[in-house]
Amino acid sequence: MATFTVEQLLNPPAYTVVKENIYDELIAAGFTAMRSYAPESLPVCLVETEAQSQDRVNQTAACIVQSGYNDLASGDALTRLSDQVYQNVRLDGQRARGFVTVSDTRGVGPRTFTASSVSFTRGVNGLRYDGVVLSGVADPIVLPKNGSCRVYIQAVAEGAAYNASVGEINTMIRGVIPGVTVTNPSGWQSDSYGVTGADPETDASLQQRNRKQWETLSAGATPGMYEDRARDASVEVTRVRTDTNLDLTDPGRIDVTLAGPAGAVSIAVVAAVQAAISPVQIGGPNIPETAKCVVSSAANLAVVIAGAVIVDPAYNTAAFKAQIVTDLQTWFGSFLIGGGKLGKVSYERILGILSYRAGLTNSIVLDATGVTVNGGTSDLSLAYNQVPVPDLTGLTLQSL
Repeated sequence: MATFTVEQLLNPPAYTVVKENIYDELIAAGFTAMRSYAPESLPVCLVETEAQSQDRVNQTAACIVQSGYNDLASGDALTRLSDQVYQNVRLDGQRARGFVTVSDTRGVGPRTFTASSVSFTRGVNGLRYDGVVLSGVADPIVLPKNGSCRVYIQAVAEGAAYNASVGEINTMIRGVIPGVTVTNPSGWQSDSYGVTGADPETDASLQQRNRKQWETLSAGATPGMYEDRARDASVEVTRVRTDTNLDLTDPGRIDVTLAGPAGAVSIAVVAAVQAAISPVQIGGPNIPETAKCVVSSAANLAVVIAGAVIVDPAYNTAAFKAQIVTDLQTWFGSFLIGGGKLGKVSYERILGILSYRAGLTNSIVLDATGVTVNGGTSDLSLAYNQVPVPDLTGLTLQSL
């Protein structure tokens, strides 16, 4: 009986190789005319059927082997492995919640309505938010004549994509009141009712939590233990930093700093992580290492990128600019708190990312001109508790 190494099981041969091997085996067994049959003939159909069966077995074996390794498992297989081996449950996403300001611009008020009767979108046919009635918030809502009122809303689905920028939620699509305008103001998600939208936990995040789970077995507390408890507490936490001796007048203190995909996290997330760590503090099993743990959010360092990317006219489109913006946002989201080894935002890397979509050709992105970072061309240093957050409103495309 044939035996296989883990490496062989993880890297099965391609379907065409499987089929060629079957032909070779049949020819070696004496069926020398196998390659001369027409494609629609019965012998060729049988070879195809056998090759497909072997390929399915190979792919199934690879999937089963991958499912047993934390770094290789994905999707449902990783979810099951995490639950059964690491006792980690994949974290659900969150629906964004906040408020919009509805203003009577034509003197049609007063109007009385309930929050649950209205819905809003980001422009026409954009992402949708429904009004919600919350405990402690007056409902029905009264819109005074020539005045304004606050309406709390919640995204219709989970995801970070619903964390709208200021002014993006501007269209009333249900329970429409003629003569009013709507907008989400600055801080629309920042009060005690606000919730930052978050995607369901990614495979990479769950794999990282699984790795850190081993450090929770220590009799003392390790940096990984703090990271594990922080990530367990909220799906919004994607970056964690632990520091000791930041304050030499307070010996034994551990500082845990948190960040999410878009930078700083909310007060509610900080409180949730502090509560998750508190049981192992004074009176808990890990004394004295966790006797003094202070959790805080990372501080955002605004990075304003301005300038023009010169492109071929065929690429002077909103879709191509969106790709460049996504590249920059992905890069900024990968920063460790404090910036990692360099501890800075590299101006040269930003220039490189602006032309990343061009690859090695000189016919897509032709140049990047007048590019500044916070008004200059120098690298930006990061403090130990900072994460860079890009402002790309000043970035434009120009065709040549």
